Amino acid sequence: MLRIDESEFPLVWLIQVDQMENSSSQSEAYDNSFVQLEKILDKKIPFVIISATEFEDEEQHEHSKEEKMKLALWLKKNRVSVKKYIIAQIQIVPENKQSIILKGFVKAFSKFWGYPMLIVSDKDSAIVKANNLLNNIK
Repeated sequence: MLRIDESEFPLVWLIQVDQMENSSSQSEAYDNSFVQLEKILDKKIPFVIISATEFEDEEQHEHSKEEKMKLALWLKKNRVSVKKYIIAQIQIVPENKQSIILKGFVKAFSKFWGYPMLIVSDKDSAIVKANNLLNNIK
């Protein structure tokens, strides 16, 4: 499961949380993430999402049919705000794990969400890139 941490806004962190740590069901957590993201979008201030979640376990990231439907409906409802206020998602992936497969995922991600996913190799690079993006907003 992912938790959204906006304590460093306009840097918004996606943090992987072990399911055992969270007592709510995965479906509830999924819904809560959408509610939290909507609250962030309601600020009407551009921001950058930073994530260091692992992409190694395919099953870990496989969404149920219900989750896919919720995601599609949520994105349809919020597409204008998503495109306007989310500048990019910066994904932290160590260089030795970056691959052509990841680059293909980045293209699909960007097309689906409407904002770019950028790959960096460490947290410091992510913060620098995020701040550069935010400073270049016109």
